[in-house]
Amino acid sequence: PMLNTGSLAPMAATVSINVTGEAMDVWTDIYYLTFHANDSRGVPVANAMVSLYLGDVLINSNSTGTDGTALMRLPATLLDLRVIWRGAQVYRSPLTVTGDGDVNLDLTVYYVTFETVDSRSTAVSDAAISIHSSTTGEFLASLATDANGSAAVRLPGGTYTLDVVWMNVQVGLFTGYSLVTDVPVLVLELDVYYIDF
Repeated sequence: PMLNTGSLAPMAATVSINVTGEAMDVWTDIYYLTFHANDSRGVPVANAMVSLYLGDVLINSNSTGTDGTALMRLPATLLDLRVIWRGAQVYRSPLTVTGDGDVNLDLTVYYVTFETVDSRSTAVSDAAISIHSSTTGEFLASLATDANGSAAVRLPGGTYTLDVVWMNVQVGLFTGYSLVTDVPVLVLELDVYYIDF
């Protein structure tokens, strides 16, 4: 394999040049790597910022395209690979560059399906779910539930606050929800009640 994601010793290039007045090609250890960013289901992740650092110095960065790939030119050395998506770090690992190649990145990006129900466990349609990062407060998504009270979203792993509004009234506030894997169904019991007249 051309690439290792481990803590191997950095590689160095030695170049000797004899100047004779003629132009000459000088080869150095600089390579092209294509990064493939995928979520928990293997689906490409667009707009992820792939950055490589040497210590605290940024060497190169590029955002993934719609196909989840980013191409970069990098020196042969040990680098710190970091990926940010929607304001959250979704990947970090050492990367030793030793040649041209492809790097597959399995990001901590997951799917969750919310189901909103009232006090009788009946689906609540047309509920608006706003999702904020509990860590940074950053707004990440706004969803509307369908006729079955369901809404699905893809998010970076992290801790979230869910604010649910129905008929212009806040009917649910869920704090400290931690997303660390795909969640097929997360039931949100809302403050929606029945009154008999």
